[in-house]
Amino acid sequence: MARQLRGADQRPLILLGGNAKGNKFMSDAQVAAVAGNLIDAGCRVLYLVTPGSGPSPQTLAAKEPRLQLVGPELGLDAEAFSDLLLALGEMAAAYVGMEGGLGHLFATVMTPAVIINNGANMERWRPLSNTVEVVTAPRRGRSAKVSDT
Repeated sequence: MARQLRGADQRPLILLGGNAKGNKFMSDAQVAAVAGNLIDAGCRVLYLVTPGSGPSPQTLAAKEPRLQLVGPELGLDAEAFSDLLLALGEMAAAYVGMEGGLGHLFATVMTPAVIINNGANMERWRPLSNTVEVVTAPRRGRSAKVSDT
């Protein structure tokens, strides 16, 4: 499955706009803006739709139709989806996402990453990798502006 998502021509940049915690997500507009800028810069962007409080896939598809969405429609159980995430991390060109578990998973396989922090203590929670950069939003949750970081 990961090989199919990788494609033959270009390794994807993985983007995640939210996770299970309600205070760790970007708005639909923020994700669409980040994705659009990365796509305009020549990246192939794959957005992971995961359970939680992140942006809806329908809204993202409407705001940025060039964005490739991957998630529950694959019909994978939790273990298979976890395996897929690890495989994607190993082959991804990079990862951009909110501070959380996926950033730590990708750091273990040395995926270059930009972690968007909305207030977590990065001395304690920073993913342990020399391929990770952290940007911190000045405010938390929906009021946090990625453009302000």
